[in-house]
Amino acid sequence: MLGSVAIMVSTMVLAPAGALLVLIVRKAESGVGILTVILGLTVATTMVLTFYTGFSLALATFRAGRGPALIQYASDSAFLQFIGGIPMFWLLWIVVACASLVTRSRENPVIPRWFGYVSLWAAILYIPELLVFFLKQGPFAWDGLVGFWIPAVIFIVYFPLATAVSLGIIRRHFEDTR
Repeated sequence: MLGSVAIMVSTMVLAPAGALLVLIVRKAESGVGILTVILGLTVATTMVLTFYTGFSLALATFRAGRGPALIQYASDSAFLQFIGGIPMFWLLWIVVACASLVTRSRENPVIPRWFGYVSLWAAILYIPELLVFFLKQGPFAWDGLVGFWIPAVIFIVYFPLATAVSLGIIRRHFEDTR
């Protein structure tokens, strides 16, 4: 139950991180453009999805005396939201890739082009994860190599990398606005 509540509370961390990402994309677009709006909506839906993943896990553990079928239903709901709910993350990576690769090039780009390629590859490598809804066993299942482990490694590598890139962007492009 404590882990479920921690997941729900962690949603608060997504708000400032998402707002920062929206500001970065807005700067890359030189104003509020379609990518900025799409990213803002994507961050909002990601926050909701993250909250309800923890909520579903809490629901599964709230009354342990319930029938096993109900507990399994709530647990499956949580895990499939957590593992299979990647279209929002996918869109986030696509928007970041577009903001770094498609927006007009400058001598001092806001988002490094290499990070756009990393974001694009993260999006591409996450696509097979959607098969978790169709397969219960094997490498594409929710606990398989393609369904869980490859996306988990991408997540573990991408988000600390995104944090480091964001800090560099803040130093280069936002410190002069104080």
